[in-house]
Amino acid sequence: MGYYSTLSFEGKAEKINKEALENLNKMLQEDKFQGFGDMAVKFDNEGNLEIESSEYCAKFYDNEKFAKELAKVIEKGYAILKFTGEDGEVWGYFIKNGSFEYAEGILLPKRIIESLNLSNLYSCK
Repeated sequence: MGYYSTLSFEGKAEKINKEALENLNKMLQEDKFQGFGDMAVKFDNEGNLEIESSEYCAKFYDNEKFAKELAKVIEKGYAILKFTGEDGEVWGYFIKNGSFEYAEGILLPKRIIESLNLSNLYSCK
């Protein structure tokens, strides 16, 4: 048995740790993250995060471990990993400047979201 979820992501890095990126991809190749299969992490020329895979719906048992290792790669910048479970539950991780934190998906009225000061959420400062 297991719990399927779908991974979606976004991110942009101004500075990456290349050694940590090599280590992360080596760990992925060696199947050190249960459920992540054939994934590879890359950044394009503008620093946009690319997670390549043949399958984005899987049993991502080691999602926190993966987020922790990805945070070591992004020295300056951000990434958001979002997992949507087969039952609709949403959770994920905010990664910013080398650290990460768990996030739960909740629905809020638009008026509440607009009243929040979220301008620093994606800032690399």
